[in-house]
Amino acid sequence: MIKILIVDDDVLICQVLQDFFELKGYKIFTAINGEDALKVVEKEKPHLVFLDIDLPDISGMQLLPEIKKIDSTAKVIVITGYSEEEKINEAKNKGASDYIIKPFSLAYLQENIMYKVYEQLFEDLRNEHQELGSTYEQIVFALAKILEEKDHYTKGHSERVANYSVEIAKELKLPEDEIRILSQASLLHDIGNISIEDTILNKQDELSDNEKEELKKHTLTGFEILNIIDNLKRHSTIIKYHHERVDGKGYPENKKGKEIPFLTKILTVADAYDAMTSNRPHRKGMLSPGDAINKLLENRGTQFESEVVDVFKDILIKKQIISNESFQ
Repeated sequence: MIKILIVDDDVLICQVLQDFFELKGYKIFTAINGEDALKVVEKEKPHLVFLDIDLPDISGMQLLPEIKKIDSTAKVIVITGYSEEEKINEAKNKGASDYIIKPFSLAYLQENIMYKVYEQLFEDLRNEHQELGSTYEQIVFALAKILEEKDHYTKGHSERVANYSVEIAKELKLPEDEIRILSQASLLHDIGNISIEDTILNKQDELSDNEKEELKKHTLTGFEILNIIDNLKRHSTIIKYHHERVDGKGYPENKKGKEIPFLTKILTVADAYDAMTSNRPHRKGMLSPGDAINKLLENRGTQFESEVVDVFKDILIKKQIISNESFQ
């Protein structure tokens, strides 16, 4: 779980920030002076510190290098009432990752600060993957949170795709360890989107050809992100090929048939179904479950693995999401 320390002698600011981040599921610590802040850093090793420059016992500018001395990986964002470039540069030279000028809104915090922070935390996970290898489920959770903050559509989409994938795998009676890997890979299948510009991810109009090509890179980026972590190498391969087609006309490597991992074929069907039955920023208008199944059936044996499509159709019929009359 991501830990955040808020250091400010203004109790109201501490409370507002604490409420804001606790709603996101993070572990929050607060301190109203430098001495207490250093104790928390020493004991809890927070990932992120919001540090007020003006503290009663020691200035935030003095406290900043002490925090970095205890934990060099901690990301520190200074909170200041000054807009002077000199003070801001001094804070950055002492190790601050970013700054906030009072007064600030929570919307500003979300839009302008958190994306940068998550990308930095993500780099730490990459650099420290060998130490974290035995707790890779925590890595999966952390990566999913990073992606969720970057691309808000991904949260609901990835969770639904994971659920669909698990249902298909269970119906196929796959081993439990295979189902677990598939579930985690499905949750992270769009992790490569973290490298895509926000203007493309959140574009309200149809994407241009160049933008579509840029978006396609997320499969390889996702592979590269996860492949460096020993316990996620299998996941990385599943993710890499989730836009391949069984007829070899997909991307990124034009894999076909048995060249595509079977777990990937399950993910591909689940991903396509959810994409068709939900809105995307650049493509409004979703299909009904019956129409989406028809699309899967039309591309059965060319884009999608036939067995997987058939099993998924039966699942939706059993759950009464579609009826026998819903498809051709």
